[in-house]
Amino acid sequence: MTTRNNLFALAAALTLASPAAFAGAHTAAKAAPATKAAPAAKAAAPAKAATPATATAKMQLTISKIQAERQQMLAENLPLTAEQAPAFWKTYREYSNEAGKLFQKEGQLMLEFINNFDNLSQEEAKSLLDDFLKVETSFLKLKKKYVSRYRKVLSETQTFRYFQIQAKIDDILAYEMGKNIPMVSTK
Repeated sequence: MTTRNNLFALAAALTLASPAAFAGAHTAAKAAPATKAAPAAKAAAPAKAATPATATAKMQLTISKIQAERQQMLAENLPLTAEQAPAFWKTYREYSNEAGKLFQKEGQLMLEFINNFDNLSQEEAKSLLDDFLKVETSFLKLKKKYVSRYRKVLSETQTFRYFQIQAKIDDILAYEMGKNIPMVSTK
């Protein structure tokens, strides 16, 4: 399925929104031995990204592409009647707009981590983790808010299938992004 391959590529692009700061540092970190010989890995790390605005713009474009791919996967995998389709897509657009704001927050946190993963202070690590968990909680609240709206236009099995499709897409994205995001240094 080409849509799935596109999601893989887009997830990778999302995590590489600041490639100069991230790609080399991650490659060096993967190549470094798991001992205290980390200074060599740090020395190999390139300079930070040119501008945060550029990385943010790339991230926003990638999120938009991911949302378009997500909609395509739903269209291909969620059979709708002619009567259901208008109400479903209206509800989906509303959900997608709200989810997009959360993806933006998550992306900003990801960029902050990517640009600082090798030198996070204890306080910065705590703050980032707490912020990530707040975003995850907001995603769950959003899903709970919209399940009743989807039930008004879809059957129970269609509603279940919709959330299955969304979960599979989320899993694909998380897997692909996870492959590209380094582990935080524990200093």
